[in-house]
Amino acid sequence: MTASRNWNLEADEERLRLVFNAFIPRGITTDYIKEVARVRRNARLGQPAGCLVVTGPAGVGKSTFLKQYVAQFPPKVSIDERGEEIVTQRPVLYVEIPSDTTVIGAAQEFVTKLMSARYAKGSRGVLDGAIKHQLERQQVELVIADEFQNVQEKALKGKSGESRVADWLKMIMKVTNVPFVLAGLPETMNIIKANDQLATLAGKERKISAYTWEGEGRKSWKAFLGALDKALPFDQLARLVGHAENLFLVTQGNLRTLSFIVHDAASRAIEAGRPGISLEDLAYGYHLRPESPLIKRNPFDVDGLFR
Repeated sequence: MTASRNWNLEADEERLRLVFNAFIPRGITTDYIKEVARVRRNARLGQPAGCLVVTGPAGVGKSTFLKQYVAQFPPKVSIDERGEEIVTQRPVLYVEIPSDTTVIGAAQEFVTKLMSARYAKGSRGVLDGAIKHQLERQQVELVIADEFQNVQEKALKGKSGESRVADWLKMIMKVTNVPFVLAGLPETMNIIKANDQLATLAGKERKISAYTWEGEGRKSWKAFLGALDKALPFDQLARLVGHAENLFLVTQGNLRTLSFIVHDAASRAIEAGRPGISLEDLAYGYHLRPESPLIKRNPFDVDGLFR
């Protein structure tokens, strides 16, 4: 938050966009960014490409962290002779693996991200050739395959994590020498361990977890809330740190749940023209979420407006 900026003079849509895109780095993700940089550098210098595995339960911020990383390395685009945009350089490719995907489905998703959906056609050989060519042509230095748990196909579920898609991704990595980040739910590691070669390339699992209320976790949670408060587009702080315990109780340290509450509270405050998020706004934000089984009432609703 910029102290001298009068946020009430800014367009509501721009302020809401800033709320929805607020990102607060965590110490653990900062360490992972350094590891990713090392993997990219080593592959450029000729080391055989490997991969990092990032896992964690739903809602802890894995995808947000990865997308923020990708945003730091935007693709370079030019216009061809037909007036169409083409990517000339893409340092980092982000692909979200579709649910219950097949090898063909995964290949089509890669081609779509590298080029466009109209090129995502043909046999597996045609698709593989396009992927290899575009990874080289666009000088891709890193591929992030998010929601990696989706590579386990229905036909193979229950077979100790075996996955033809994982085997295919390993082949792409080895042939192109482009390192990968494989990110997903904790069961991601079962899939990787079931593939001996992929397990060797992957190494140690890196975990992102929800915040905790014990020991240093409490201090980190409060630091996160303080940084988030300052990042919100308001002239007055919401004093989220003062509500740290209640915010933890209703979210259990899960950032996705927290983001829903804060987004709805901020939207209400902006629409009402208030200089900051009020306790009533937080009560409204929590009121829209499923009630936590750990508490008996809305802890922010001191006036009983949302019962």
